[in-house]
Amino acid sequence: MAARRVSLRYLVTAICLSLGAAGATFQLKHAVRDRERELASVRMEIARERWAVQAARADLAYLTRPDRLVMQAAQLGMVPVRGTRLAQVDQIVPWQQVHFAKAPITATLPSGAEVELRLKPAPLMTLVGLEGD
Repeated sequence: MAARRVSLRYLVTAICLSLGAAGATFQLKHAVRDRERELASVRMEIARERWAVQAARADLAYLTRPDRLVMQAAQLGMVPVRGTRLAQVDQIVPWQQVHFAKAPITATLPSGAEVELRLKPAPLMTLVGLEGD
């Protein structure tokens, strides 16, 4: 009778361990599948971003073609700079005044002509893709 209890106890223990191992294997299998899906979506996102970078480079190459820039400059009435139109920046106005200007600044050129300086604000850097999940 004692041998029978021992073997029955071992049998019950073995069945419980087997069921626990099967449950753990099942859970691990599904965790691996979830990670594989996540990896596939990250790879697709990387491919999309690479394509976007290639498209941006192509756009930049197109927009900065010399023949296109010459044509646009002519359409806007721009002319090449001559030596008489060149001046040092410090002859015009100090950099600190230009950088922090909120309104147009009037500056006197070495030739005596007055010009109005208009500036664009410095672009702010934005971080894309760092939103919390």
